[in-house]
Amino acid sequence: MVVSMEAFTKHYANSVVAGAGDFPEILDFEQVKAGGLKNSEMTPHLFAPDVTMPTLVVQVREDRWTSVEDGEKTFELLGAKEKELFWIEGTPRRWVGYNYFGSHPEKLIGWFDKYMKV
Repeated sequence: MVVSMEAFTKHYANSVVAGAGDFPEILDFEQVKAGGLKNSEMTPHLFAPDVTMPTLVVQVREDRWTSVEDGEKTFELLGAKEKELFWIEGTPRRWVGYNYFGSHPEKLIGWFDKYMKV
């Protein structure tokens, strides 16, 4: 599951501390001061065009850490000719996505069968 730091601070930070995501320039300043990067530099969007192998992107549609638009943007930017975006529905909890295929392996098995069989 993908998430840019800009989407994360906008969506998740506001759910933890009201208004925290409304001041991205202050967050950037503090992160750079601590030796880190700006939020705009911590995004899969910068690197997605370099991904050229078949790619299955899995996202929790109602993920509180990000937005549908952020996931779709990353997907659209992928350089892969063969790519698929799969939405996990019915939960806002990101962690459900990490365990989804343990209970519902069919999609993933189909993906691996298509691209990994010799």
